[in-house]
Amino acid sequence: MKKIIFIFALALLVSFESKAQDSVFVNKSCSVIVLGKAWLIKSYDRNQKIVMDRTSKGLISVHETGDIAEHVYKKNCIPFMISILRKSDETTVMFSGQIYKQCEISDVIKKCQNGDKIIIMLMDGEAYALPHHQIEVIADGC
Repeated sequence: MKKIIFIFALALLVSFESKAQDSVFVNKSCSVIVLGKAWLIKSYDRNQKIVMDRTSKGLISVHETGDIAEHVYKKNCIPFMISILRKSDETTVMFSGQIYKQCEISDVIKKCQNGDKIIIMLMDGEAYALPHHQIEVIADGC
């Protein structure tokens, strides 16, 4: 009997945890980082990581997602700021004090070392969710 109660309690706990994670996105539109015209993530999986090599070029922007399966995004650009999480001392520093709708990614990468992470911060975190907001900078082609 104790085993059945334990299994039931464990299943209930897992159920509550998954519902709590989903509730983070309630009343928020999902958004995605775009480089040029392509999503930086391959799938909208929470565990998906974004990696970019030091030779990357192009404009990054943040958009509300459309059809996730087809990697469609809406035309509106969501304002954002940029910071850099330095791997060497785990300190986050602002890239600039500017609010962007688009930014040339190579300008940001110039201020990064291998292993640093570019952090995209939404100006309206109440209306939008951006679960994939970190871009790890790696050596060319690695």
